[in-house]
Amino acid sequence: MGALPASGAVRGIAEGGTLVTDAREQAFAKVNLYLEIAAKRGDGYHDIVSVMQTVSLSDAVRVERTAGEEVQLSVIGNDRIPADARNLAWRAAEAYFAASGVRFGVRIALEKRIPDAGGLAGGSADAAAVLRALNRLADTPLSRPELLRVALEVGSDVPFCLVGGTCLCLGRGERMTPVSSPEIWYVITNGGETVSTREAYQSADREPPGAADPGAGVQTCIRALNGGDLVQVAAALHNGFSRFVLPHCPVASARLAALADAGALGCLMSGSGSSVFGIFPSQEAAERAAAALPFPTFVAKSVPPYRF
Repeated sequence: MGALPASGAVRGIAEGGTLVTDAREQAFAKVNLYLEIAAKRGDGYHDIVSVMQTVSLSDAVRVERTAGEEVQLSVIGNDRIPADARNLAWRAAEAYFAASGVRFGVRIALEKRIPDAGGLAGGSADAAAVLRALNRLADTPLSRPELLRVALEVGSDVPFCLVGGTCLCLGRGERMTPVSSPEIWYVITNGGETVSTREAYQSADREPPGAADPGAGVQTCIRALNGGDLVQVAAALHNGFSRFVLPHCPVASARLAALADAGALGCLMSGSGSSVFGIFPSQEAAERAAAALPFPTFVAKSVPPYRF
């Protein structure tokens, strides 16, 4: 199969109102500009305080409606990612059908560019893209609140990846408040170090809480974003996982230093790692830094919320 377009176009609408049969979505990666882990909940999850932002690094997702009731999945560009029921995209389809009470066959194709297991929510972004696509293919679409409930069933990052843009995310991440943000240019890199999100949370549980007040810290980040001052945004970057994860990820730590040396206004690890990013004052500055760095990078910019 060749490369998939990521235009978001819908094909297969014939005259007379024939069902849409082919939906295409971009699945944007996310970065955490601020992240602190709060208390562990009774359901086993943790509350978080985070500012998340979608960026233009993306996977391409195509969902085709087929005869019967079978879910089919193919993955292009990353042989490590399973093309079966272990994949969040597959699980999203099953959760959608369970919530809607209807069933039809689907063929899902993922073209991967977002590094896996890197704190960039690639799997969650794919799952959210499948939910948006299925809602366009369904005879009777779910409402936005219903779709958000399905997203949370699939995974904690999926509701944000469904909505996109820039949000203050509380609870498991599903309590979202949009945040005004300037356009931000990033250089993102992943050195291939694998980080288990479960183990990162377990490490957080074994350590005493940080001295910083997450409420005060996140408000500083939000004010900086609202004001459009990238220097202040860079100064407000924070990730509570860094102190647990980075000591075990020497490549990520070295790349953070290299990004700073290349002129980044600020640098941070995203999510539970091990992807790291730097904020740059312009596209030109980001591209110049990326070209000078001795390791693979992605140049990306912040993107607005999805329309669905």
